[in-house]
Amino acid sequence: YQKEKERAQEQINRLAHICDVAPSSILVYDSNGKILYSNEYTAQMHGYTKEELLTMYVYEIAQDSSTAIIESNIRHIRDAGDAVMRRSVIKRDGTPIPLLIYARPTEWDGQPAILAIGTNLTEQIRAEKTLQESLAQNRRILENLQDGFFRADLDGNFFMINPRMAQIYGYDSGE
Repeated sequence: YQKEKERAQEQINRLAHICDVAPSSILVYDSNGKILYSNEYTAQMHGYTKEELLTMYVYEIAQDSSTAIIESNIRHIRDAGDAVMRRSVIKRDGTPIPLLIYARPTEWDGQPAILAIGTNLTEQIRAEKTLQESLAQNRRILENLQDGFFRADLDGNFFMINPRMAQIYGYDSGE
């Protein structure tokens, strides 16, 4: 019996370690939004210790969320069985963090709870913004180019024509 108990505790410790090193936010909270579990990533992301988070409610770390919004989200998750949401949470200093969150009902110590796993979207959003800025800059360059420029497929279908190329062909615009 003792060996079985030790093996079970080893497995629990291993799973706890996996949760702590996971590169995603993992939270468990009760039907009132009280945080029951936080992994290390979540604590670091928000700028709190795990112990501090265990004294808090989800609405305290969610941007623009009240208890009513959290309660509504919890009801939705319970009714739907799971949910995928894009929400912003906040660091201790108020800095917003965009997350893609997967949430589902679970149990914690025999009581109903919500398991929420969040992926930080900050770098993805930054990359998308950089790409959009680059595309806009390239578009401005092509539109103001004094040389004619076009892109077409092998069948002669145009994908892009700058204003100068349209003029060369005798049109007012590339449209």
